[in-house]
Amino acid sequence: MNLKLKPGIFLTGFLPGFLFIIGCILIYYKFDFSEIFDWIGKSNVPLSIGIVVIILSFIIGQLFDSFRDGIIEQRIENYCKEKKIKDINWDFFNNASEKKIDKLDNSYFIFYVLNLNLAICLGFLTIILLIDLSAGCLQFVKFIVALSIFIISILLLVIDAVILRREIVRHTNKEVNGNILPHNNVYSRIRISQHGVGVFAIVDIPKGTYIFEGDKSELCWFTEKKLALSSLPQAIQELYNDFCVIKTAGNQKLYGCPENFNNMPISWYLNESDNPNMACDEDFDFYTIHDVKAGEELTAKYDSYSE
Repeated sequence: MNLKLKPGIFLTGFLPGFLFIIGCILIYYKFDFSEIFDWIGKSNVPLSIGIVVIILSFIIGQLFDSFRDGIIEQRIENYCKEKKIKDINWDFFNNASEKKIDKLDNSYFIFYVLNLNLAICLGFLTIILLIDLSAGCLQFVKFIVALSIFIISILLLVIDAVILRREIVRHTNKEVNGNILPHNNVYSRIRISQHGVGVFAIVDIPKGTYIFEGDKSELCWFTEKKLALSSLPQAIQELYNDFCVIKTAGNQKLYGCPENFNNMPISWYLNESDNPNMACDEDFDFYTIHDVKAGEELTAKYDSYSE
């Protein structure tokens, strides 16, 4: 997976740690907000303290995440194995395309991890709250209110995490499974066309179907200068002009290419038509724009996504 700093790291790491620090301050001041605001107003907090709080938030958040990953996830996996329940297929994160991993991560996994980390945070705050009550430092009414908020929040977070985990299980087992056969989710094949070679539907395909779901390849973008296109042999230039997605950004011409021209998926062989039955989204994934019958040639309008 891509380990660059992402919003997910802020959400799952920093936020639970920062919430824990805020919770500890609230418990220390016995939920007396006027006293807290007075302390904030009178305090001349230097920048260094703020930096320390940020660093501590990340450290505490990572400790919560380690607790989730090392203890909670392990217990869930062991329970699923014991009860023979389908669980998250972790091979998905090694075998699926980066785009699919990012999509799953941003749609489900980040929020699943965040919910559990926040629940762990609130769990530890509840323990501190109980210790504070036993020491006679907190009024009973305030304790009941705080405890109710913590427990209800934990329950809601855990319920949502369970729902999200079910979705993650469904998606990871759908995408990566050693029992999937080569023809699964295949809608088309290459055949002789009036244009020479084309892509044809082999089954009826409903409108809105992404027909190349098994294609794990990604577009590689190069500038015309990087390719030194004009200096290449004519036959090589034709490869780039015939098969690449061409875009202009500023004063640069960009070429979206396969990783290697010896490894071009079937989608690269779509022919052009003024009355196409295929279109592509912003990620250049093709889908049908109306119902397609078996035997029809699949075509796209090139200038809708390439210059």
